[in-house]
Amino acid sequence: MSETTDQGESELSYCPRCGGDRHHAVFARKERRWSHPEVSIVSGGDTWSILECRGCQNVMFVHTHWFSEDEEWGDDGPELIVHRDLYPPAPPRAKPEWASELWHTLAHKDRWVGKLHGDIYAALGTGAFELATMGIRAIIDCVVTSRVGDIGGFARKLETMRNEGLISEIPAEIINAAFNAGSAAVHR
Repeated sequence: MSETTDQGESELSYCPRCGGDRHHAVFARKERRWSHPEVSIVSGGDTWSILECRGCQNVMFVHTHWFSEDEEWGDDGPELIVHRDLYPPAPPRAKPEWASELWHTLAHKDRWVGKLHGDIYAALGTGAFELATMGIRAIIDCVVTSRVGDIGGFARKLETMRNEGLISEIPAEIINAAFNAGSAAVHR
């Protein structure tokens, strides 16, 4: 089954620019269903759509797909899992509000940190979690080094921050764990 829709149709979908579910105008839609020729109970479907957010006018491509054997157990028994892939991919959450102000607070030589912050969210959207972790490690190292100087390894820098009262014990442990995760991702 195929269908092309006019611009009057609307669909609720996640908007990566607005950061939440929004109404979108549907500019085009193509749908295909299929079934296994020898086993009629095995089937699936794909729908490709071009959508425009009615709030910010962001245009995106959406691929919705399902397979009859891809189920999870719900309150009323097995429920079909329907997957929605957005292009360009959306991060699992919106950037924090302060991210847009980051450029104003950084010295010109440190603006790479703002760019890298955006790249981290892009990596999260594509499922490149190792790349995102490496980016987080780079930012952590930059910030810690800017506060205490290049005085040796990361553990020594973090200890100096604790000793100088720049950070307390629990945040230091969290930062150290994030840094170590980034280091592991880099070395693998």
